[in-house]
Amino acid sequence: MNAAPPVHPFAAGAAAHWRAGLRYGLLGLPLAFAALPMYVVLPHHYAQHHGLALASIGVLLMLVRLCDAFLEPLLGRWCDALYARSLRTVLWVAGAAAALLALGLTGLYFPPPTDRTGLWVWMLVGLVLTSVAHSQLMLAHQAWGVRLGGDAVQRSRIVAWREGHALVGVVAASALALTWGAAGMLAVFGVALACGYLLWWQAPRPAPLGAPLGGCRTLGVESENAPRRDQFLPDSPPHSGTMGQEDGKKWAAAAHSQPTIPKSDRLLGAAPTPEAARGARLWQPLHDARMRRLLLVFLCNGTASAIPATLMLFFAQDVLRAREGEVALFLALYFVSAALGLPLWLRLVGRAGLARSWLAAMLLAVACFAWTAALGAGQTHAFAVICALTGVAFGADLTLPGAMLAGLVARAGAVGRTEGAYLGWWNLTTKFNLALAAGGALPLLQWWGYTPGSTEALALQPLRWTYALLPCGLKLLAAALLYLLCIRPAPDPLHHATKGALPWNLRRTVLLAGLGAALLQGCASPQPKDYAQERPVLALEDYFSGRVVAHGIFQKRGGEVARRFTVLMDCRWEGDEGVLDEAFTYSDGSTQRRVWHITKLGPGRYSGRADDVVGEAQGEAAGNALRWNYTLRLPVDGKEYEVQFDDWMFLVDDKVLLNRATMRKFGIRLGEVLLSFRKE
Repeated sequence: MNAAPPVHPFAAGAAAHWRAGLRYGLLGLPLAFAALPMYVVLPHHYAQHHGLALASIGVLLMLVRLCDAFLEPLLGRWCDALYARSLRTVLWVAGAAAALLALGLTGLYFPPPTDRTGLWVWMLVGLVLTSVAHSQLMLAHQAWGVRLGGDAVQRSRIVAWREGHALVGVVAASALALTWGAAGMLAVFGVALACGYLLWWQAPRPAPLGAPLGGCRTLGVESENAPRRDQFLPDSPPHSGTMGQEDGKKWAAAAHSQPTIPKSDRLLGAAPTPEAARGARLWQPLHDARMRRLLLVFLCNGTASAIPATLMLFFAQDVLRAREGEVALFLALYFVSAALGLPLWLRLVGRAGLARSWLAAMLLAVACFAWTAALGAGQTHAFAVICALTGVAFGADLTLPGAMLAGLVARAGAVGRTEGAYLGWWNLTTKFNLALAAGGALPLLQWWGYTPGSTEALALQPLRWTYALLPCGLKLLAAALLYLLCIRPAPDPLHHATKGALPWNLRRTVLLAGLGAALLQGCASPQPKDYAQERPVLALEDYFSGRVVAHGIFQKRGGEVARRFTVLMDCRWEGDEGVLDEAFTYSDGSTQRRVWHITKLGPGRYSGRADDVVGEAQGEAAGNALRWNYTLRLPVDGKEYEVQFDDWMFLVDDKVLLNRATMRKFGIRLGEVLLSFRKE
């Protein structure tokens, strides 16, 4: 009687599913734990306790991370070579890397007595060795999970166990760094690393080379359910003339038992490429068009997630005015929500597949995180809700892309051959995401005029855009790329013809035309000529003549009144040339003066200049309305910001004029200025 087919240890019906997950995934906890001491706590430690310049430490860390990132593909190839020898070789080398990682971190935090130059050398060597050991251990651990194989749901469970423990490691490291100090933090890390490594020896083993995807065995003695070589599915069906009836039935049963891959998870064709079967090459993953497309999506999505991580402390402290305890709570809430959301995404993968589930997570993140741009000081409860919801979406980012990569490696025929190279390029992209976020977002903020510690609404606007809107734009781009490159099936003209539907190109044209019409209609705005029949007629040279008094307020985008002011105007005209001398007095006691020089260009047309106006203002009048457009240089916290004003003035009677001005920068509305003029 034939033996029963092997049960994948991460299958839904596996009796020891949680035990297999713990044995494999626990090592993810110390691997994620180690990142915080290396890259977050260490700069502050060396600056405070050893007197090294913080900027120099930052440059050193950046150089080490860049070198480490570019070493990832080479380490991945070495990992392939280790797996080609034996699994025990992988585990022993991983043990050496774990020991080097623990010793390196300890040495970094407790350097020997030396001068400043020796301290820099010690830090550089320690960071390089620790980073390389960390990368090698992580690659070996990830490659093990890829080799376990399985269908989409099983691959997602494997990644979820690893990344779920990683989330616990991040939260634990954050808490211990604040409470127990360096010694306690490193002690917990050492214990977690030892436990994770020892349990890895007991984890389910990947199947031998040549076994079907999803085959695996436990470490050590073969289990009674372990697959036999004669149970594996051949590369092609047997010929009836060369096999017996029992062998043919065995092949048919094995073929029938192979997992079904949803169409959206096939990543644009699933046939193994000839290059994947010829041997391990460093650049082979980049020769695979499917890998390049997935890396592009992963790069856009990863950068979108890394930008808020880089700027979170700035946003919480300057915009929300949150306390340190609240900031720690935000981080904990975000990561705990990500861990709690993992079962949700695993269930969705079983229904919709990996790619569509990931797309749903991207759209959820955008729908929740975009509201962050509207938050202000003290709105910490609303931000906590956003942290929880976006944390759930982040759980998908942790698990589903890695599961898609594992499936791609399997379908490329690279399992057991070059999966380390695939993972090396994947991890390089991950680290490039972080470098791109820090190297792009921070200079962009500085260019836009943001200074840490600013309190004025206008000075904080660039931070809001960069923290909230830029990531949402990148996330939407990633979602579009995911749909276009990995989900949308090729159009079938015969299917459309038989169903009586419009051809795809025609439907797309109609859709774009309708969308364009809707956008044009939405962009339409009132013009002065729309008020040509309104009375009384507004002429600047008539109303702004003599003494005029105005009272006004400045409202933020959300409607909050931020400033009140009074304006006293002395106006005079000589022919078509007018001078409007404005004296502002604000509610906080500050004053300002602006002198407008107005020129009447013709019937209903005006231009104007002032010292703080960029270029010329342009005005158009018709009926009782006038529209006045200009760019103003506003001083905020010692810096000047160029802001576009769109003024609308409406003459109520001979004495009263109402004015509403909309302030924008880069097309984004900042707020409104409302004024009531009265002529004396």
